[in-house]
Amino acid sequence: DIDRAVAKAVYSGELREKDRERVTNDLQTKIASDALSKSWFDGSMQRVFIERTIMSEGRDYRPDRVMIKGDTAVVVDYKFGHESDEHSTQVRLYMELLRKIGYKNVSGYLWYMYNNEIKEIQ
Repeated sequence: DIDRAVAKAVYSGELREKDRERVTNDLQTKIASDALSKSWFDGSMQRVFIERTIMSEGRDYRPDRVMIKGDTAVVVDYKFGHESDEHSTQVRLYMELLRKIGYKNVSGYLWYMYNNEIKEIQ
């Protein structure tokens, strides 16, 4: 999942190729040391969808990571740029789409990779 997210950021121009290895290593360290992110990768979720399309009203939406356990859904979107209100709006939309699908307990997070900041979205 880390390699895919970093490769996507390099491809889109959000991350320089020369920073790929450093960012990958930083993320692996962050996952291992942060209880929240560690829970996303510890295998405790029943299903994990990576860049899977959610279709709604003729549009396609593709969150970076959606994790499902029972009626709980957690959406995480990785960002390699600076914090933006648009990012929060995007995750809120993903959360609403998951509620429409039928998940009762939905939470959402933005993970800013450069500074390893995880921001919960309300």
